[in-house]
Amino acid sequence: MQILPLTTKTLPSAIKLRDSIFKNIPINDVITLTGIYSELGDIDTAWLGWFGVDDSIRNNGIGQNLLDFSINQAKKLDFSHLNISS
Repeated sequence: MQILPLTTKTLPSAIKLRDSIFKNIPINDVITLTGIYSELGDIDTAWLGWFGVDDSIRNNGIGQNLLDFSINQAKKLDFSHLNISS
């Protein structure tokens, strides 16, 4: 998978990719969500921009597992810092 900056030029292909990934998942079946991103020119820092756990499955350690997954993904992508935006 190639990671490209989100620009007006790359937005149409990003929307196609998003739609192809989520097209068969009914919104009511989504129980967790996480996403990391980086800013152009900052090769060391990733941002945790989306993070959520459905109310129906909270207090079971799933949030911690999701956070650990996000941290590990940032490490796999060679980021040395992971910041949280809110």
